[in-house]
Amino acid sequence: MAKKTKILIVGNGFGGIYTLKNLTKLFPNKKGVEFSMIGERNYFLFTPLLHEVATGGISPLNILEPIRKILKGYLDNFYLGKAENINLKDKIVNINGVLVPFDYLVLSPGAETNFYNIPDAEKYSFTLKSINDAIRIKNHCINQIERASNIKDSDTRKRILKFVVVGGGPTGVELAAELQEFIKDTFSIYYSKEIINDASVVLVQKGTELLPQFSKKIREKSLEVLKRKCINVMLGSAYPHPRIRTLISF
Repeated sequence: MAKKTKILIVGNGFGGIYTLKNLTKLFPNKKGVEFSMIGERNYFLFTPLLHEVATGGISPLNILEPIRKILKGYLDNFYLGKAENINLKDKIVNINGVLVPFDYLVLSPGAETNFYNIPDAEKYSFTLKSINDAIRIKNHCINQIERASNIKDSDTRKRILKFVVVGGGPTGVELAAELQEFIKDTFSIYYSKEIINDASVVLVQKGTELLPQFSKKIREKSLEVLKRKCINVMLGSAYPHPRIRTLISF
C-alpha cells in the first residue's frame, strides 16, 4: 500500500477549519492523503457572536459545535492540546509529549490580544476571545450593577457603572451597542431608574473613524447609531482615562 501524504493543520478556528475543507476538495475521497488537526479546544467557536453571549443575548451552546461533528468525513486524526514544539527538519510536531509527523504543515493558531504597551491595560481589562471571556464579562456587568444597587451616592454609582469598550472594529461596535441594550433594557426590568441612568457605555477608538475596513457610508451610519443609543464614542483616543477601571478590549 502506498504511503499516504500527511497534512497537519495547527489550529481549529476559522483558518484551520476552512483550510481543511478547501484542501479536501483537491483530493476526491481523500485518496493518497491523511488529514490531521491540532486544537486547544475540541469544539469550533463561532467568535463573531461572542458579544451576544457576553450580553446575554444567546446561550454559549448556540455558538459551539464539536470538531468531530463538523469535520466528520474530512478529518482522520484530531489531537487535543497545544503545539509545543515544531521540528521542521524531522517534520514532527510535539503535542503533550506525543510526536505527530507531517509532510505538509499549515499554521493557523489564531491571535492574542494586543495591549499596545498601554500601562495596566492587561491588568484592568477583559478580553473577548473565548466562551469563558464572554461569561466573565456578563457576570462582571451583573456584579457591578448589584454593587451599585446598594450605593446611595450617585457619583460613586456612575464610577463603577462606566463600561469602556476599547476597539472600534466590528466586534467593538457591536458589543458597545449590545451592552447598552443589556443595561438599558434587560437591567431596567430589575433595577431602579436612578441606577440605570447612572450606567454608561464608552467606546474608545484609536483611529478617527469607526469600522475603518468598511465603506464611508457604513462608518458614518455606525457612529450615528451609537450616538443615538447615547454611547459616548471617543475617536482618536489611544487609550481611555487612567481612572477608568472597567475595560473590555480587543
